[in-house]
Amino acid sequence: MDPIDDLLATMRIEDARYTRVTARAPWGISFPPRHLARLVLISTGSCWLTSDVLDGPRRLGADDCFLVRAGVGFTLQDERGRPVVDCEEAFVRGPGGTARAGGDGAPTEIVSSRFAFDAVAAEPLFTLLPPLFRLHLDDTAGHLLRATFDLIAAEGATGRIGAGFVMSRLSDVLFVQALRACCAEFGGGAVGWLSA
Repeated sequence: MDPIDDLLATMRIEDARYTRVTARAPWGISFPPRHLARLVLISTGSCWLTSDVLDGPRRLGADDCFLVRAGVGFTLQDERGRPVVDCEEAFVRGPGGTARAGGDGAPTEIVSSRFAFDAVAAEPLFTLLPPLFRLHLDDTAGHLLRATFDLIAAEGATGRIGAGFVMSRLSDVLFVQALRACCAEFGGGAVGWLSA
């Protein structure tokens, strides 16, 4: 095993969940700080991202993807200033396993995976990661990440035997691929030994 294999085994991804949300304007979803890392992809449409760890709101569009460290909160809204609901309330599943949020205006499709870890074992890794990091999907690591998102979506759409299990395992893979993309972006600098 290499050091990252050892670290990931020690961290024990205890729960990995994948949710596809169709949010129609007006909408706002808050993701309070919790002991969960999140990987979010704006699949179609656009929205505003705000977080205390950013220097200001960011406009996101289709294929924007970001990784959020455990303990960091953020908000997504179709327009700034919209009322927000907690993600646990917003992600009520509708037909076909897709959650719905907001009104009946222009749609934005959001794909979110969340990962729960052994908090003590995960601490060394999370101290090396930036609190909120944009991942680029136009390089090799990004293409693999997007392909895994697509595989999960295909599993969810079919409802075949064992789909939930396969989606859970693929969500684990998503997290590792997000780490790889983060390391590729930083090179040998900001994440130290992790990039090796």
